[in-house]
Amino acid sequence: MKHKAHILRDEGSRFSRHLGIRYVSVDNGECVAEIDMADYLQNVVGGFHGGAAFALVDCAMGAAIYSLLQIDELAATLEAKTNYIRPVREGLIRCTAKVIHRGRRTAVLDAEVVAGGKLVAKASGTFAIWKNESTA
Repeated sequence: MKHKAHILRDEGSRFSRHLGIRYVSVDNGECVAEIDMADYLQNVVGGFHGGAAFALVDCAMGAAIYSLLQIDELAATLEAKTNYIRPVREGLIRCTAKVIHRGRRTAVLDAEVVAGGKLVAKASGTFAIWKNESTA
């Protein structure tokens, strides 16, 4: 499985790098990713924007499923739901994502976002899995 090495070496996608997401660990269906609160991540009232929180969740869940895929497999988000529990105004924001079930065509994942030792968001998602025809 080469996907894990690519995620850690390259720090994920251009999008995740643009946001400042860092991958702390990616292994065996789990990913820990983090981001520091910054002005560019704020909503209009100064909190961590829900879209930025969702992006952190989606990137972490994507890395978690990719850690289980073979090099000739790809995955993409089919659907995801995020419950926002409390606002974040400063500090380190960390997301832990885990694969709950990995089937042949889909995977189900859960994620939690924590800041300052408190749960700030909880998410679940379903990812599609398929063979990459260009590597066949």
